[in-house]
Amino acid sequence: MKRTLLVFLVVALFVLSFGNAFAAGPAPQFGITTGEVKLGDGDTWKSDYHGMIVDGTYVYSVRVYPERVGGGQEVVMDKSNDGGLTWQGSTGITRGSDIDFNGASIAINPVTKALHYIWITYDPFSVPHYNYYYGNGTVTTRVNGSSDVSSDSGCIAVDGNGVIHIVFLGSDNAVYYTSSSDTGVTFSGPVPVPTDPVSYNMLSFTADSAGSLYLLYGSGGKFMKKTAGGSWSASYAACQVQNDTSMVVYDSTHLYFAGNGTIGISTNGGQTWTCHATPFNVTGANDSLAVSGGLLNYAWGETDGVHFVRTTKSNDPTSWGTPALAIPGGNLPNIAVDPAGKAYITAQKEGMTVFTKEK
Repeated sequence: MKRTLLVFLVVALFVLSFGNAFAAGPAPQFGITTGEVKLGDGDTWKSDYHGMIVDGTYVYSVRVYPERVGGGQEVVMDKSNDGGLTWQGSTGITRGSDIDFNGASIAINPVTKALHYIWITYDPFSVPHYNYYYGNGTVTTRVNGSSDVSSDSGCIAVDGNGVIHIVFLGSDNAVYYTSSSDTGVTFSGPVPVPTDPVSYNMLSFTADSAGSLYLLYGSGGKFMKKTAGGSWSASYAACQVQNDTSMVVYDSTHLYFAGNGTIGISTNGGQTWTCHATPFNVTGANDSLAVSGGLLNYAWGETDGVHFVRTTKSNDPTSWGTPALAIPGGNLPNIAVDPAGKAYITAQKEGMTVFTKEK
């Protein structure tokens, strides 16, 4: 009788502790009408995971598409006018045999709603070998000047005044910054950002509506901030991460990022950070974060696909709801949130870019 009672108590404690870890009712449901929608062949991966934007009922996704005729790659944008229910086909941004296959990034002007893109090219017979290009469908401009570029390391952001901001990692392990105030026709000469030495090819970068810039870099998770018209701050230690991160600025005070199964939160504009390990089996550089009303929307990849979970309390990365398998067999997710707080996810699956949204 004592052994039976002891077993019952152990089981009860396990159930209670597991329930407290994910205490939020049923898991979110994903799918349009038949699960995910296939947008087309291609790669959505990009450092900083700026591969998808949700703006009202409009959804934009960018990918690098391998051309079946003539070879080379093409940067294309997929667009939906009705929240992802239907897609209008792909719009070509640029194409060429020298376009690197490691993805492209997209940003949107919060005022004019103009779309902006960056991508990488590679030429083994010239210096610099890697180059970053900016485009908006009309203008195409090389942005790195004479600086030699390390691949897979550029990020783009657009502030509320329409200024385009770009950072990239040079082959000398320095972070460079350039900007354009004429919609990408010209860019300032890239200047080094006064970072500590960058020991890992990782940058995460964004801007707020007032023009302040936020940078996370290096495997040590160092953070820097530049107010509009001001200088870069000193580096602050954020959270120890080893792979690419996704950073979100909710306002000038509340900042967030996710990387390697770690959530970092600052409530004082990045001066100090709290770091929280998630209880999920994140595999590699394979998680992405969006914030809506202070709630964290988190997508990550495991061996069985892309999973999703949302917190139940504002600014509390310990109040996880019930996780859901959003894209079975998917990998490398991008996540965004619509005005109603519903999650949208793109991912790679079987050589395709696929999309799904929360019901």
